[in-house]
Amino acid sequence: MMSNDELPLSHLIVRVVDTDRTIAFWVTGLGAVLESDEELAAPALDAIYGRKGVRIRDTFIRYCGVRLHTIETLDRKRERK
Repeated sequence: MMSNDELPLSHLIVRVVDTDRTIAFWVTGLGAVLESDEELAAPALDAIYGRKGVRIRDTFIRYCGVRLHTIETLDRKRERK
């Protein structure tokens, strides 16, 4: 049983370079469930990232009871390392 001062895991946020490849890995490869996949742009994102015109692709993927929240920036592409 969980004590009152413990918080359950809500979701894990992961920044990704390629959302399509991420979905393929988790959903097609491992059998996870894609709960949502959308593109977002909002003043709040501009404030979070510290620049104007931020656009992201945002997904929620459920796997083994955990929600994986992926974020890919669309206005500035990140490079794979």
